[in-house]
This record gives sequence, structure tokens and C-alpha cells, in this order.
Amino acid sequence: LPAEHIPAEIVPLVDAINDALSRLDEGYARHKRFVADAAHELRTPIAILNTRLESLPQSSDKIRLIEDVARLSILAEQMLDLQRLDGSRATFVAIDLVALGQRVVADLAPFAIAAGYEISFEPATKSVEALGDKTALARALTNLVQNAIQHGGRRGVIRVRVLPPANIEVADQGPGIPMAQRAHVF
Repeated sequence: LPAEHIPAEIVPLVDAINDALSRLDEGYARHKRFVADAAHELRTPIAILNTRLESLPQSSDKIRLIEDVARLSILAEQMLDLQRLDGSRATFVAIDLVALGQRVVADLAPFAIAAGYEISFEPATKSVEALGDKTALARALTNLVQNAIQHGGRRGVIRVRVLPPANIEVADQGPGIPMAQRAHVF
């Protein structure tokens, strides 16, 4: 708050508010740095853990552990995404949703197959263009497919479809959200 042109008896109050806001800004900046540093530091041990898990003999425990590590990795990446998004204004660019969907499905197919699913990618056309933040859209699609892997009942097909004008659908054959909880989710 500006301290000029105010009565002298209010100056200490304005100074106190300015000091409090300054400390709040500093605390917020420290928190942001901590989250970014923690996310960066988590990436290496997660990658090492994933490599070690891959060398274990095939078992249901190995599959669950690989899925858990994948969720940790996604969480660390989301923390980094938040830090990146907070540091800059999102720039919307032309994105080919078919190429984006194809990449996400290819990246997550090993996890889906290991969890007992078939996974299919079904673009309606060769290319579907949209304006958006490529990183944020890839993260959102990754989260949807991961959710299907985690809650799809470990059977059936996870189907990712890209449709004009700019739609992406992720469907699984799981039980779905119970009716009583749908109002809270949507």
C-alpha cells in the first residue's frame, strides 16, 4: 500500500500491512522453490526404482509396484508442470490431438498391458487440430488413461478416441463411478 499522502497516525498500520504482505510473498516464493526442487529431486530416485523393478521376475506384485511408481512419476511431473505454469503465461499453440493421443497411448501401453488390459487408439481422422497448451493437454490425457488403468477392473479394453472438432474420449470397461458419488465428482 502506498504510504504517501496518508495521515501520520495511519502510517504504522500501512507499514505493518506492507510488512505482512512482504513476508507472505517471501513465504509463497520459498514454498514454490521447495515444490520445484522436491519434484526435480524425486525424478532420479523414481527412475532408479523403475529400472530396478523392471529387472524383477514377472508377478502381480511387480505389476502393482510399477503402477505405483508410475503414479509417483506423474505426481512429480505434475508438480513441475504447476511450477512451469505458474512461472509463465500459458501459450496456446496449434496442436495435433491425434499425434498427442498417439504419444500418450504409446507411453502408457506397457502399463495398461501389464495391468491386464488391451489398449486401443482410434483416431477418427489422420489429424485433429486444436489450440491449447500442449503440456497441459498431454498431462490431462495421461491422467485420464492412468485413471482407466487404475480403476477399470483390470480387464477389457481401454479405448482412446480422437474426434473432430477437438474431442478426446477415454473409455474403459470398469464399473464406473457409483451413482451416489457422481454429483460430487461432476
